[in-house]
Amino acid sequence: MQSSTHHDSSEYLAYWRGAARATITSWRDAFSSGVGSNIVSGVTVALVALPLNMALAIACGLPASVGLVTGAIAGVLGALLGGARLQITGPEVALAPITFEIVAKHGFSALLIVTLMAGAIQILLGLLRVGRLVHAIPVPVIAGFLAAVGVMVFDSQLPVLLGVSEQARVVTELTPSILRGISGATIGVGLAVVAVMLALPKLAPRAPTPLVALALGMLAVALFDLPVAMVDEIDGGFHAPSLPTFAGAPLGELALEAVALALIASIDSLLCAVSIDARTGGSRTRSDQELVAQGVANIGSACFGGMPVAAAIVRSAAAVEAGATSRIAPLVQSLLLALVVIALAPLMDRVPLVALASILMVVGYKLIDWELARHMWKGARFEVGVLAATAAGILLTDFVIGVLIGVLASLVEFAHRQRSLLRTHRSHSRLEADGAHVLHLEGPLFFASQAKLDRMTDDIGDEAPVIIDLAAVPMLDSSGAQALSRAIEALMRSGNEVWLSALSDEARTLLAPTFEAAGERLRAAESPDIALRSIARRGRADDNELDPPSSPRGARQRRFAAPTLFDRP
Repeated sequence: MQSSTHHDSSEYLAYWRGAARATITSWRDAFSSGVGSNIVSGVTVALVALPLNMALAIACGLPASVGLVTGAIAGVLGALLGGARLQITGPEVALAPITFEIVAKHGFSALLIVTLMAGAIQILLGLLRVGRLVHAIPVPVIAGFLAAVGVMVFDSQLPVLLGVSEQARVVTELTPSILRGISGATIGVGLAVVAVMLALPKLAPRAPTPLVALALGMLAVALFDLPVAMVDEIDGGFHAPSLPTFAGAPLGELALEAVALALIASIDSLLCAVSIDARTGGSRTRSDQELVAQGVANIGSACFGGMPVAAAIVRSAAAVEAGATSRIAPLVQSLLLALVVIALAPLMDRVPLVALASILMVVGYKLIDWELARHMWKGARFEVGVLAATAAGILLTDFVIGVLIGVLASLVEFAHRQRSLLRTHRSHSRLEADGAHVLHLEGPLFFASQAKLDRMTDDIGDEAPVIIDLAAVPMLDSSGAQALSRAIEALMRSGNEVWLSALSDEARTLLAPTFEAAGERLRAAESPDIALRSIARRGRADDNELDPPSSPRGARQRRFAAPTLFDRP
């Protein structure tokens, strides 16, 4: 035990030493080659991030400046410490619904507390090395999570597109009287921005589509003097860093929000890492280091008056497409956002709100993976149900409960699939005089196997010897052992003598109580053939074929003396 503990601690320390060395090496390599191309890539990403950060802040009920400050601070910290070279850290679409909810319920000061607490939780998760578990999350659950986020974003931005955001924050608040006040000019600008967002990636894949769409929206409003709502003026500059004020805050409620936020931000960041790794084909992200870095970024964001952050898939993908190869690109985009906050703040009040909302609606729509859903429908329709259950659970309750619903639905699907893997077939033995039956089980034996075991024993005649062959059973858990025991009990009640062959050590342990209770009517053999030969010689007193637990080495008969199987009072 002590040796195992020492090995685990050595492996743990080796991981973090390796992570530190790899990070230092990646920074050294970043300045040795490709500096110019990565600076250009960073500028490109900043042009994509600028409108997205502003749009996300406004969607969460915050000033646009909060999104820019957040992108600058968190982006630098993520670039410095992250377990991935090319991930861009900043405000993220997946965090917008829960961020908006926290602001609406508790206010901005409480959001800072929740963001700080969530960052601390992420650091703890990273130190506990749970980052590797992201690969265990089923794909339908992930797709359902992203689809729910997309619906929420669309829901919150549609009133802005209609020009009635001051009267309704979400679609469900729209009433006939509010709809009569929709703005044609606002809708026109919004639809034009949506059209650019959808068409430009096909026409010019390398163009910073969100920035081009935003610029065209601003130009249309300025040229035609359209009466649309604008972004509030940005005060400019950074506030001095400070810890949020905890006095008087409902820490119990905020702690629950922090746990949910930490989980969502962590899952989103690690999913982004998996996606970027697949795009680049380079070294894999160090998931646990990335969690720690994201936690530090959230704490830094909270201290500078920012909003929650995660690794952002849209901006990270833009970095890869722009040719980024090192940490310089994420760093440059963050520094440029800081420059915008300091130098270009007076220009921000010329940005139409509807342009930002339209950009965000397209991003939210693209989070729904229609192609994956169609593929699932063709090949595994139950997975579409898991996707829908996850999304519906999130939309009707909250993120944590919705994801749990999806995971439980996936477990049900897994159990169903595993049950279908259990195959049974029966062969009437060559010892016709004895009428013995050999039942072969193939596949995992667990809690969902009871029905098949019941059907397997339905047509066996009374008092016929039955040999159950477990040679092709790769896995047996306690529920499977109990299901097998019930099948054995049913056979023995019908007067059958039961043999189990090819028992693994695990199966022997789990079925030991069954053997102890069954007595002479339940025996174990190394193979069906040995059991059949023993049945043929059942009258002989000295049987060298089978191995009782207390017999000398070399004997093969296993006998357990006990009253009856599962005697009950």
